[in-house]
Amino acid sequence: YWLGISIWIVLMVSDNLLSMLAVKMYRQGAKEHLVLEDGSELNPLFQDDVANWRALSPKFMFVLATGYFVGWVIWSYGVYAKQGAGVFEFFLGLIILVHIPIHLRHAHTLVLFYHLRLSHGVEGKIRYASWLMARLNAVYLFVFSLIFFITFLFVQRLFFLGGVASCLIMAWSQWREANTPPQAE
Repeated sequence: YWLGISIWIVLMVSDNLLSMLAVKMYRQGAKEHLVLEDGSELNPLFQDDVANWRALSPKFMFVLATGYFVGWVIWSYGVYAKQGAGVFEFFLGLIILVHIPIHLRHAHTLVLFYHLRLSHGVEGKIRYASWLMARLNAVYLFVFSLIFFITFLFVQRLFFLGGVASCLIMAWSQWREANTPPQAE
């Protein structure tokens, strides 16, 4: 229990800190070549926190506490139920594997922003609409769900099926966001 939840907490905190670093790099000059309508944070839940540099916001701490509690409940169920260990394995895949595409996106973004900030290998300016960013992210997450599903077929571990589920849920959410008409102000 402790190892899996600890890995998830480290991944959540690193995701948050990498988001903050991306905002810093964007503001330090990447914005001269790239305009992002709603900023670089793709998770609507944390967009405001990241834009305003609230790394350990109450919202973020609530998400960590909720994940910790739900993990403990599922693990406790696993201790007492015959099939419960599989449920906990699925849960760990659900909360951990989605961070592979998330952290790869961070790596891509940070390298891109580094070069944009210094005008290395780039000229001019490009503008990304928020719906396009969401759609690209949805496709990216869908591809990872396929990778995790193929891995599941070979290894038959519920951990990977959890990764399929979390990537599909996030891909669907991002796809819906990409196809939601903007609200008039």
